[in-house]
Amino acid sequence: VAPLVKLTWGDDVPSGVQVLISRLPEDHELDKLNDSLEAVIVPFAGPTEAVKQLMRTRRAQGSRVTMHNGHFNAASTAELGIALMLAAVKRTGKNDADLKASCAAGEPWVAGWEHTGLDSPTLAGRNVLVLGYGAVGSRVCRVC
Repeated sequence: VAPLVKLTWGDDVPSGVQVLISRLPEDHELDKLNDSLEAVIVPFAGPTEAVKQLMRTRRAQGSRVTMHNGHFNAASTAELGIALMLAAVKRTGKNDADLKASCAAGEPWVAGWEHTGLDSPTLAGRNVLVLGYGAVGSRVCRVC
């Protein structure tokens, strides 16, 4: 770190900060830094709607503070989204709970193809709606 750069962390934001790195910057923090702050960095694939609205409001009031965000977690977030989508379609949570309950009750295990009440829908030939085409959504779309 360059000698002119001072790093601090914690809940108490000192005055004179030029760049604030925060997941959820709050109005009172930005008010405290009003004279010195130049940029807010949200170190995730996307800031929350509340943070975006906070920054829009401040820009409308004449603030020159810019907001930036990193996309380092976009790939893992997209993969998690795809995994959750598949788990929902395949009813993984319900089927796991049913299996555990039947085992706890001492019932014999029944293979899926022998279980007449167990259907396993597929995504093949279906449409998937991805809301948001940012760093995460665009990665999900490449897989879907």
